[in-house]
Amino acid sequence: MRKIVDIIALERELQNRIEVLNSDNVFLNTNGATNKINALVERLQVVTFIKKNFEVIEWLMGNDNISRKRLLNQDEA
Repeated sequence: MRKIVDIIALERELQNRIEVLNSDNVFLNTNGATNKINALVERLQVVTFIKKNFEVIEWLMGNDNISRKRLLNQDEA
């Protein structure tokens, strides 16, 4: 499984790529440009969701260092 730093890096790279494509007039005038940007935006939303819930996902994947009690603790959230 990927580490949180990989998720953060992917999030940053997706944000940068979307910004670059949105400012590229040649790209924006090609067929399907909007759909391609929207696909990257959807990926960015998923990556952001994963980043915000990374500890829960790790727990689901079987990380024994994370307990349900820890996930339920309001001071840990």
